Amino acid sequence: MSKNDILLDENAACKVLGGDEKPLSPKTLQSWRFRGYGPPWIAVGRLCRYRLSDLEAFLNGQIRHSTSDRGHTCR
Repeated sequence: MSKNDILLDENAACKVLGGDEKPLSPKTLQSWRFRGYGPPWIAVGRLCRYRLSDLEAFLNGQIRHSTSDRGHTCR
């Protein structure tokens, strides 16, 4: 497993996605999982884990070049 493939819990994933000062809410990640949106996640028994590389790829996919740039549509 490479350095970017470490598994993060939900709270750590929220910090990666939103930053240390204003992390994303865990409720947002839970909602995204339920709707089939957001970064890929891994079920480890009853636990939910995120690979750092998947979080980085998700963030890179959110890049916009203007306010009219819709980017990828949600599933």
